[in-house]
Amino acid sequence: MFGAAPDIRRVGLVFDPRVPQSLGFNSWVHTGGINTEWDIPGLPEPGYKPDAVRRVQAFYRASGGLIQPTRPELNRWELLLILPARAVEILLEDGEWMRWVDRVVR
Repeated sequence: MFGAAPDIRRVGLVFDPRVPQSLGFNSWVHTGGINTEWDIPGLPEPGYKPDAVRRVQAFYRASGGLIQPTRPELNRWELLLILPARAVEILLEDGEWMRWVDRVVR
């Protein structure tokens, strides 16, 4: 697709995050996240590594998913999934979906 486009800046998606049918995913897995060493005032020591990297926001408006970074030795994924309440209930009742789930936090 990119090779065929005369100008790749014009390649895009028809996606409106305000519409429930538009479900987008993103990943912070490869951002360094938990393995990043922080050296900012207020931390216990220079080179401090966080326990977790999480999206912090009082309110999420759009539906979507975010794969979050975890410690490599945990060998698991953490997914923040934002959906309308009824859609979440349908997923929780779906055995095929739930076979991938270890724990649900509400």
